[in-house]
Amino acid sequence: MQDASQILSKAMQLHQGGHASAAKTEYLRVLKREPRNADAAHLLGLLLLDEGRADEALPYLDNAVEAAPGISGFLSTRAVALVYLGRLDAAIADYGSALAISPDDAGLNYNCGLALAQKGNFRSARKAFSRAVSLKPDFAEAYGNLGIAHQELGEAENAVAAFEQALALQPDSPVLLNNLGLALQESGRANDALKAFELALQLDSGNAQALCNKGNLLSEMNDWSTASSAYSAALAQVPDLAEAHFGLGYVAFRTGDSRGAASRLSECIRHHPGDARALAYLSLVQGSIDSDPGAGPLVDFSRYPVQAVLDIPERDLEDLRSHVRDHPSLKWEPPGKSTRTGSQTARMDEAEPGPVGSLAAVLRSWLDKHLESIAVSSEHPHFFRVPETYALAIWATVLVRQGRQLAHIHPNGWLSGVVYLTDSPVVDSRDNPKAGCFEIGRFDPEMEPRSSSDSVFVRPKPGRVVVFPSYYFHRTVPFEAEHERISIAFDVEPMSYRYE
Repeated sequence: MQDASQILSKAMQLHQGGHASAAKTEYLRVLKREPRNADAAHLLGLLLLDEGRADEALPYLDNAVEAAPGISGFLSTRAVALVYLGRLDAAIADYGSALAISPDDAGLNYNCGLALAQKGNFRSARKAFSRAVSLKPDFAEAYGNLGIAHQELGEAENAVAAFEQALALQPDSPVLLNNLGLALQESGRANDALKAFELALQLDSGNAQALCNKGNLLSEMNDWSTASSAYSAALAQVPDLAEAHFGLGYVAFRTGDSRGAASRLSECIRHHPGDARALAYLSLVQGSIDSDPGAGPLVDFSRYPVQAVLDIPERDLEDLRSHVRDHPSLKWEPPGKSTRTGSQTARMDEAEPGPVGSLAAVLRSWLDKHLESIAVSSEHPHFFRVPETYALAIWATVLVRQGRQLAHIHPNGWLSGVVYLTDSPVVDSRDNPKAGCFEIGRFDPEMEPRSSSDSVFVRPKPGRVVVFPSYYFHRTVPFEAEHERISIAFDVEPMSYRYE
């Protein structure tokens, strides 16, 4: 009669030979004899995980970790299953435990970074990817994801350096060249970005994403005809590519073809429901043609913006103001951002201890209640779903005299907003009475609003929070006062939704 070790050896041979069903039978035989056999439980969990059956794998992986808690590989495999199941906090905890055992494992650091990035914690992800490449200098994938983390944190030049390191290891990667192009574009190096996109297309002429990104860059350069050709070429490869439909809609809008813009933007929304960019420009088209997406005006001032005053003591506001002024990522007019005559931080970690973490906890509590109060409207192209779980993206701005935020939207958010840390006083009667106000509305970001009904204005007040759908255009009115205007901006980035 075979003992458990012999059965396990047979199971492993079957597993390695690709005979999954037979291997599973043998692993179960081992576990029937030795329910706490960690190796059998782990390998059976791994087999099920490889088949995409993470929910079935997890009990066996739990068994393996409970039987042998000091083995980093068991914790790491369970973390993979937890990521697959969307349980990111538990996965990150397992990676942390595994790294406490095996801190010098480059792959473990890399996988932990991927989970952190998926959670939206790009600052910690950046640290994990940096650790991975320090342990394994030829780790191209880690350099590539380090570049993405830098991009998400608004560190465009660092992203360029990381992508260039990755490309030194994988020079023929169109994906890396495409990402390099995006980072170069964000750092204000348009010509270099265009070269990167073109190199990516030389390697892969049918790369629809690179074609789209090239089109986006050419649109920024007002080269409408060449941009349109790039978007059309992308659609020839991927007919349902929402970004290309948006690009053609934007070109039509900018060249005065409102009906063509409405058609393309609606097509974008059909392929990518809730697309913030398409909704933003479709709201402008609504004002010039008979275009109704199905639920009345897209910009509805009777519904948004919503204002409230958060319960933040003055001493905490002062701590926040000091924290923002001293933040290491605070940068004057960062490239690719809307801040003018002022400074802006990179994305800050809502989980960090201190003033930002405290504000994030208060803000998240208020947002949770607000989101719960929103009724799902199946006919509305934005409110047909409401975030149930979300990452909270946070950053800060400091404006000085004549400072402003150019009109913009937040394409990665569902709900956006701002918390004011200072007020914005008017100096005297000669000043614009709206000076320093936050303006939200239905206006072309490159033009003044057509009428007063196109905008609402909010006067900053310490502790005041203002929220609105992320596709609403918004900006700040320049002010003349010798006064800092400090605020915390945020996006609700959905991770899951509730529907009607």
